[in-house]
Amino acid sequence: MDNFFGPFLARVQPGIKVLDLGAGQGIHACWMARKGARVVAVDKKKPPTDTAGVRWIQSSIEEWYEQMPDQVQYDAILAKNVLQFLRRDWVIKQLLPELVSRLKPNGVLALETFYQSPEPVFEWLSETSHYTLEDLSPFFFNWKVLAKRQEPKKMRGIDGKRRKFFLTGLIVQRQENVSVDF
Repeated sequence: MDNFFGPFLARVQPGIKVLDLGAGQGIHACWMARKGARVVAVDKKKPPTDTAGVRWIQSSIEEWYEQMPDQVQYDAILAKNVLQFLRRDWVIKQLLPELVSRLKPNGVLALETFYQSPEPVFEWLSETSHYTLEDLSPFFFNWKVLAKRQEPKKMRGIDGKRRKFFLTGLIVQRQENVSVDF
């Protein structure tokens, strides 16, 4: 992970409970487990061969959400480059409020997603999957912002040409006395 995630990674300590949504190959989940965190990783992909210390749930995020145990709370939640693959209305109305409610007081949530410029970068990335800081910030009113970014990047598009897209990231800490009701 790049330096943007420093405030999140600095809080990964032995014994904390971490949720890694859209864990992909498990690189971040396994790193956090090696640091002593108790990690739950969720991804549709088959888990990597070495997931020592990681409780891997091979499932879509939507399926996991439907079967999520009641009252489980986390010290840290990571959702890196996953929101853009999910239905925006579901993310805004259900997933983000649930993640917010599952974060312990003083817990840290790291979100990173990307959205494209008017010229398509990826054929599977629709306009409705864009998230800007303005879209994400209302969920974290009165939370401590540890880091945020919304910056342009370049990547090869579906036609092989370099296209501009934007990376949006937000790392927030839930304050002790902040309500999470929506």
